[in-house]
Amino acid sequence: MKTEFSPPALSSVRKPLSFLQRYPLGILAVLTLIGAALRFWNLGAKPPWTDEFATWVFSLGNDFTGIPGGEILTGAQLLAPLRFNQPGQWGRVIELLVNQDNHPPLYFLLAHFWQGLFPQDYQALNITVGRSLAALAGTLLIPLSYVLARWLWTPSLALALALLTALSPYGVFISQESRHYTLAVLWITLSLGCCLKASQYFKQGQPLPRRLVLAWVLVNALALSTHFFTGLFILAEFLGLAGSYQLSVTRYQISNISERLFGISSFFKLKCFNTVLLRSRLLPVLLGSLTAALVWGWVISQRDYGHGMTQWMALERRNFLNLLGPPVQLLAAWVTIFTLLPVESPNLTLAIAAGLGMLAYVIFLLPRLKRGLDLTLTGNWRSEARLLLWITGSLLALYFAVTYGAGMDITRGARYSFNFFPLLIFLAALALVSLGQTLAKPGRLWALVILMGLASAVTVTHNLGYQKYYRPELFLAQVDQVSPPGARPLIVTTRQSLVQTGEMMGLALEARRRFPQLDPRFALIPQRRPESAEATAQLKRLLEDQDQSIDLWLVNFLAPQDLPQCQSLPSVGPSVNGYSYRRFLCPAPGSDQLNSRKIE
Repeated sequence: MKTEFSPPALSSVRKPLSFLQRYPLGILAVLTLIGAALRFWNLGAKPPWTDEFATWVFSLGNDFTGIPGGEILTGAQLLAPLRFNQPGQWGRVIELLVNQDNHPPLYFLLAHFWQGLFPQDYQALNITVGRSLAALAGTLLIPLSYVLARWLWTPSLALALALLTALSPYGVFISQESRHYTLAVLWITLSLGCCLKASQYFKQGQPLPRRLVLAWVLVNALALSTHFFTGLFILAEFLGLAGSYQLSVTRYQISNISERLFGISSFFKLKCFNTVLLRSRLLPVLLGSLTAALVWGWVISQRDYGHGMTQWMALERRNFLNLLGPPVQLLAAWVTIFTLLPVESPNLTLAIAAGLGMLAYVIFLLPRLKRGLDLTLTGNWRSEARLLLWITGSLLALYFAVTYGAGMDITRGARYSFNFFPLLIFLAALALVSLGQTLAKPGRLWALVILMGLASAVTVTHNLGYQKYYRPELFLAQVDQVSPPGARPLIVTTRQSLVQTGEMMGLALEARRRFPQLDPRFALIPQRRPESAEATAQLKRLLEDQDQSIDLWLVNFLAPQDLPQCQSLPSVGPSVNGYSYRRFLCPAPGSDQLNSRKIE
C-alpha cells in the first residue's frame, strides 16, 4: 500500500509555481536533455588515461600481455589491444577482470555488449564510443533521481533533485570517464531510495513489502558487482538505520543510561531485533546484501587481487600535514558536486578569479543550506533528512576508518568519493526546497544555482576543471617542436604494471590523432625492482642495435639514466601532467659526434 506524505509543516509554505504542477514531465525532459548535452559535449576530445585504457582493453576481451617489453614498438603495435575482438566473449571478460585487474566485472560486461553495437571497421576503439556508456549512465541518473524523489516526496522536490543532478560538475566529470562510477552511482541511488522508502514504512509501523525487499537486495548485489567501494555505502545505510533508530529506544522504555549512550547496541537488543529486523522484513535485506558481499570476498581471497595497482593509495604518515590531507581532499570533492569554475585554466588571472568565485559561492550557499536543512528537520520530511545525515556521517566514518586504520587513502582520488554524490544531492535538494518555501523570491536563489551549475559543468567539459591528469598531447607537442629530422623519436619508459602500459598507449593514441607526421616509436623496459640498473642496461643494449640516430625521450623512467653514449639535452618546455621526461640524442653506431645543427 502506497502512503502519501505531505511536505514540511512550515508556517509560510506557499503553493509551488503553477508550471511545476502542470508540466513536471516536460521540465524533466528538458533537464534530461541539458544533462545529456553536458555529458556528451567534448566527450572524445580529452585524452584518455591509464584506467580508461584498462576499461577498453578488458571489455573488448583483450589484455596487455601481447605488448612485449624490451622491444621497440610502433604505435600500431602498442594500440593493438584496442582492436575489436569477437563479440560474445563474456567468459573471457570475466576471466581477465578476475585475474589481471582489481574490479568486479559488471560494467565491463555491459561495455563489451555496448561496444559491439557500433561499427567495427576502424583500427582501434573510438574514444567517444568508449566513453559513451558512462555518459549514458550519468544521463539516466537524472530521470531516475526524479522518479525516486517523486516516489518518496513531491513533484517540486523531485524536479529540484533532477536539476541538481543534471548540472552537477562532479556528475559531469564521472560521466566523461570511461569507468564504472556512474553505473555504481545508479545502483547506490536506487539503494538509497529503497532505504528512504523503508524508513517511511517504519515510521508508519508497517513491514516492508516483499517487492521492496527483493529490489533492495538486487540493487545492492548489482552495486557490489560494479564497484567494491559501494560496499561502504551499503554498510553506511544499515549503520544509518541503526543510528536513526536510537530515537525508538524510548518506545521500548529502555532506562539504562549506558544503553542510552550506546544506541546501536540498544538497537540490537532482542526486543528491538525482533521488532525492527524480523517484523519489518529488514533482516532479509541485511542477509541478502551480506551474502553478495561474502561471495565477492571469496572470489577476491582466491587470487592475488590488485596486482600492486593500489600501492599509490598508501597513506603517507611522514608528518602531521600528510594526515590532514584526507579530510581536505574529501571536502574538495564535496564542493565540486555543486560548483567548479576554471581553476585549472592556463590563464593565471582566470584561475584566481575562478577560485575566488567558488569561495564566494560556497560562503553564500552554506548558511542557506544549513537554514533549509534546519527547516527540513522540523517538518514532515524530518525522519528522511535525519536518516540521510546518519548515513552520510556513517559513510564518512567508514572512509576515515579505511584511510587511517587500513592505511589506504581512498580520499586521494576524487572519483572514489562517488558514494557521497547521491547523499549530498538529496540533502541539498531537501534544504533548497524547504528554504525556497520561506523566501519572498525563491526564483533568485534557483537562478543562481542554475547559472553556477551550468558554468561549472562547462568548465569540466572543456578540461578546465577536473583536468585529465595525463596530458599526452602537450608532451607530444614538445616532441614535435624540437625533434630533429634525422633522428626518429623514441619514447622509453620502465614498466612495472599495466599502469605504465596505459601511459604509453595514451601517447601512441594522441600521436595518431593529432601528430601523424611525428610517427614516434616506443619501448617499455621491464623493471622488477625500483631504481634497478637492470632496466638501464637493457636500454643500452637496445640503443646499440639501432642503425640511425635516436631522439630519445625517457618518460617516467624510474631507473638510473646513465647513458654515456648519448648527449643529454635540456628540457624544451614546461612540465607536463603525467609525463616526467628527460631528453637525449643518441648517435648512430660508428658516428664520432652529433650534428650540433640538428639539435638546436
